Amino acid sequence: DGGGIATDILAIKGRIQLARGQLDQGGATLASLRGRGVPESDPRLQELALRLALARGELDGAGRVAAPEPHPAGANDGLMLASVQAALRTGNLPVARAWLAAGAPAGDQDPRYHAVALELARAMLARTEGDQAAALQHAQRADGLETSSRAPEAEIQAGVLQTLILLDARRFEAASAIMGRLEKYGDSDYRVAWALLALYRALGDGPATAAALAHAN
Repeated sequence: DGGGIATDILAIKGRIQLARGQLDQGGATLASLRGRGVPESDPRLQELALRLALARGELDGAGRVAAPEPHPAGANDGLMLASVQAALRTGNLPVARAWLAAGAPAGDQDPRYHAVALELARAMLARTEGDQAAALQHAQRADGLETSSRAPEAEIQAGVLQTLILLDARRFEAASAIMGRLEKYGDSDYRVAWALLALYRALGDGPATAAALAHAN
């Protein structure tokens, strides 16, 4: 019927596959969700479809999947973040702002992670708008809040985004410190592997860049 624990497990499996850079497997999991009769409007399917399109660089597809109206029934922080990211990547800033202006998504969520997610979304929006100071402020808030959520996903999301913003500002020492903390996830999380690659490229460290690229691949 599209609901139930099995569907939740499939959605979690898909998110893990994408975090590990396993895009083909993530696509197969998305197909499995659809095969179970999960409707396209289901937030779990919508989030996975968005994240897969973004990971593949299919921006037109991401723009079509992104919820045009904030907070459809059952929306959660994962869908909010994916929708904001898709809107920003496709240049649709009004949709990103609408998600942030609409308040808390519906549903039973961890309020600690919700606070992290909102700061991450605000940081992404400010970065896209070119407000580097505000972007860093929101990312630092997210990075501070994640310690209370005690969730690796929150730590990775907050740390990677803060690193990218610091690299924008050429604050290499601060970015290196954050990636030193996240390096433990480098073997299991694609986002961390690519952030390490971005750091070494910014530092102009040729051997480390080559090793990081090989590792990410």
